[in-house]
Amino acid sequence: MKIAGAKIFAVNIGSLHPVLVELSTDEGVTGIGDVAVAYGVGANAAAGMTKDLVQTILGCDPFRIEEIWTEMYDHSFWAKGGGTIIFAGMSGIEQALWDIKGKACKLPVYEFLGGKMREKVRLYANGWSYKCNTPDEYGKAAERTVADGYTALKCYPLATPCTDGRIKHVSRRAIDRMLADLAVERVRAVRQAVGPNIDIMVDLSGGLTTDETIRLCRRLEEFDLLFIEEPADPFDIPALSAICGRLDTSVAVGERVYSRHIGAQAEDVLRAAIDR
Repeated sequence: MKIAGAKIFAVNIGSLHPVLVELSTDEGVTGIGDVAVAYGVGANAAAGMTKDLVQTILGCDPFRIEEIWTEMYDHSFWAKGGGTIIFAGMSGIEQALWDIKGKACKLPVYEFLGGKMREKVRLYANGWSYKCNTPDEYGKAAERTVADGYTALKCYPLATPCTDGRIKHVSRRAIDRMLADLAVERVRAVRQAVGPNIDIMVDLSGGLTTDETIRLCRRLEEFDLLFIEEPADPFDIPALSAICGRLDTSVAVGERVYSRHIGAQAEDVLRAAIDR
């Protein structure tokens, strides 16, 4: 079996811009991959990058996934130390290759990755707070979400709702006392609305300085959060290390850390900080 061609789809769905790649083979088996830059900007660049990368794998055996990934990494020039767009293209292609292999072998992909671990996966609700501004609005929206059956909620207490349904995160690394107090009261309203048995997660999207992040997060600890997501820029390892060392609440990172190489470096630094 050989990779014979590809189709790349750049889609607009409201404020999201997903990019999908479909690889085809000479035996009629196809695979789909998500290039995964639907948020923010960069979809057009990712579609172009995926198109360029596809040209380098035509004629390859789609079962040799590790070899294809390594060839893209070693010979694209920009992948080593590269950024979001090139790894987005590589990821979409890799997903499509796994899809082809699964279909050809008539097995779900998880069987190639060690087998199934569990029968159920817990979900948390996200996006439910995008139209909320006041603490009362946060509380009422949280109640509605729990009534839908969710046992865990994530919110963005520093964000400002936009008229198009999106939210605007903090800019310029600074907030005043009024916004900090509002963020705390928003989370307080959620906890009061849902009670002690519902998990709450807070996403800060790396919006503040290290000191301000620590100050705010310590104020939020009274609400027994499950975790605080992206308290610093994903590649600011010294900031993440400092924040982790000052909080009792768990920290979640990695959404914007791409490739096993960069992820491993970040993990080593954070583990060293935790050990201290």
